Amino acid sequence: MIGPRASRAIHVIAPVLIVLYALLSVLEWRSLHADGSWAFVQSLMAGGYWIGDPYRLVADMIAETPISVLALLGVSSRSALVIAHGVGYILIPSLAWSAALWISRRSEVFAFLLLGYCATALTSGFLAIGEYNFLFAFAALCFAAIVRFWTRPTLGMAWVVVGSAFVVMSSHGLTFLLSPLLLVSVLLPMRSRGRPKTGEMPMVIAGGLLLAGSVLGVLAVVHPYASRNVERASDLMTPLSENHQLQFVLVWLLLLPLAVAARRPLVRRITTGVLLAGLVVLVLTTALWASPWVQHASRAWAAIVLFVLLAEALVVVWPTMTSHDVAVGPEARPVERRLTGLSFALFIALLVPSAVQTVQFGSFVRAFDAYVNAHAGFVDNADFVAQVPTAERYGWPATFPSLSVALGRRPGSAIVLNPADTVWDPPFVDRDPPDLPARYGHS
Repeated sequence: MIGPRASRAIHVIAPVLIVLYALLSVLEWRSLHADGSWAFVQSLMAGGYWIGDPYRLVADMIAETPISVLALLGVSSRSALVIAHGVGYILIPSLAWSAALWISRRSEVFAFLLLGYCATALTSGFLAIGEYNFLFAFAALCFAAIVRFWTRPTLGMAWVVVGSAFVVMSSHGLTFLLSPLLLVSVLLPMRSRGRPKTGEMPMVIAGGLLLAGSVLGVLAVVHPYASRNVERASDLMTPLSENHQLQFVLVWLLLLPLAVAARRPLVRRITTGVLLAGLVVLVLTTALWASPWVQHASRAWAAIVLFVLLAEALVVVWPTMTSHDVAVGPEARPVERRLTGLSFALFIALLVPSAVQTVQFGSFVRAFDAYVNAHAGFVDNADFVAQVPTAERYGWPATFPSLSVALGRRPGSAIVLNPADTVWDPPFVDRDPPDLPARYGHS
């Protein structure tokens, strides 16, 4: 069991490491992974904001602001534009996660939020373009601010709740799962305290936004254009069978209560030993690391796990939220200290494969860059993969041409075609590879 000083150190170290990992991802151009390269090209074509999904409007507007500002200013440096793209899609949600943890550093919910980051960003978030990363991050920030407001009310924290609820409202279809939980967290403490006071009116506004988010989430899921995405996201068995890292995290989380709260000290020690040994095995066994593809396919599982963790955290802090008593810091309770220590251990263990794969993706991008700028014309996908084997893991079947365009530095740079058996997703139907050179001035 860690001591109070170590617990307080974790409260500082974890948010800092999240930001550092985000900066690494930005500098390694991870925002170009998968559909990210296609969205990057679309933003440049539009000369500013490009919104592909009205139900994700707010998240897209925030994510595209950095690159749109540079595009509107006429910045033509490819490196600057890609980094701005990464700031929007990677750094901003990471800052939201860090803020959520910082707000919760003296609350029992800190460990639950850190576990939520592990189950989302480090298990299903490698594809930076996914607006579900915004949903998860700002849902965590919203929840942290809600708990903080109802335990130590301040007007500033109330407006943090409003701002994060606004993002959650229009971020991703999975908000239909998280918005109702946040709505309950906002409104039910108000009921136990009587009629809303003047300082609590922003919470009423946040409740309205979260109610709207619940409705918009359902509409986004049932909308005809989303049918294919919903079909994929709702396939829970495929990622469960293929994502060994997800399997590991789920089993680890199921055993965690025994290590934290079992009455018998021997049971706690044995379970803790098993959990820590498992983390060592995970770090050392690359076959267990989730590939970018299965991470993307696991986003529904990530939402479910985050929902469960936030619900558990709500139960833990409910007595404090519905009274005027000041919460006792987690460093004062052995159970919370054990939970904080083990959650941090999982965080570090999952951060290692995430950082390693991010660096490997950066190497893949640099190899891709060198290849397309040293060749010309259309290149068969199999020929390219034979020259750049890392494409099998870090390439994306539907966006090889988009990445070619994003990285090409001169007219006539090579366009790597997609695999012959690729089934084009709807956004790519009218942009077959032969049309891409003409669209971007490459001939």
